[in-house]
Amino acid sequence: MAEVLDDAEEYVADDRWENAKKLDMGEVSKSLPDISVAAPRDPKKQRKGSAVSLPAYVWTMLRKKSGNDEEPVNVIIMRGLRELGFEIDDDDLIDPRKLRYMKK
Repeated sequence: MAEVLDDAEEYVADDRWENAKKLDMGEVSKSLPDISVAAPRDPKKQRKGSAVSLPAYVWTMLRKKSGNDEEPVNVIIMRGLRELGFEIDDDDLIDPRKLRYMKK
């Protein structure tokens, strides 16, 4: 048999269902924020996936740095390549997932 909880709070009605009805009836705006990623300006800047084979300890170090710096591994790798002399634009060192929330 189920245990009866003496400390259970009494049900309090809220207006969630009323808001849902209003939304269904078109009384509330259905507009959602735009979270789409802007199209790349230059076809050369379009991101392309590739597999990189690295030793497990290197992946471990990359993931730790990624977590500590709150940056994706690909950005960390591109920063390293930039330090080696590769020409990498500043805007390519921004996590593309963060671009959708930046003001246009």
